[in-house]
Amino acid sequence: MITVAQARTGLENRKKDITDVSSSVFLEWCNTINNFAYRHLIGTDPERYISETTISVVSGTSDYDLPATFNNVQVLGTGLYERDSNNIAIDTQRLPVTGVGSQQYGYYISGAYITITPTPASSYTLSLRYIPNLTQLTATSDSLVIDQPYLLYVINALDVLYSIWDEDKNNEAFADARFVRSLSELVNNMRYGVQIVSIPNVSNY
Repeated sequence: MITVAQARTGLENRKKDITDVSSSVFLEWCNTINNFAYRHLIGTDPERYISETTISVVSGTSDYDLPATFNNVQVLGTGLYERDSNNIAIDTQRLPVTGVGSQQYGYYISGAYITITPTPASSYTLSLRYIPNLTQLTATSDSLVIDQPYLLYVINALDVLYSIWDEDKNNEAFADARFVRSLSELVNNMRYGVQIVSIPNVSNY
């Protein structure tokens, strides 16, 4: 992965001199482009980022705390799954999303809680697969979510932010065009898994 220090060196090699950019401002830029790339990549190759946690369901209890790092279960491969006798998640047994007061077996998320419906009558184990929040960059040794071969994407993204910060409107237009091309390459080439499309379950609608 590309570190903040490597990103700064890359931008400096292009701009010749960025000594007027403070460390705090540069970290802010890196977090901006890191978050931007993350939002695109979790929809392109979610398995790269999915986290998994166990929910021990107790009879009579419907509400359970979501992990502190929980972000969403919107992409393919995420959701709540049943577990087999060996405590391994069964991919084909994904629970449907239900709603408040539902008597259908499933779940819904509200605030910091995940709620099982209907109220469990026995104890069992479920597996929650989710997209976690992205850890913010705070030091030059921290790494972005972007692999080394895509350093050009990082430099082009930083160049756009630098041009905005430097109030250089002429360069901003060119920098933005370069950034859009490199973003397309990043998203297309960092997809490692099989390209498939999720078909939503409409039985609960």
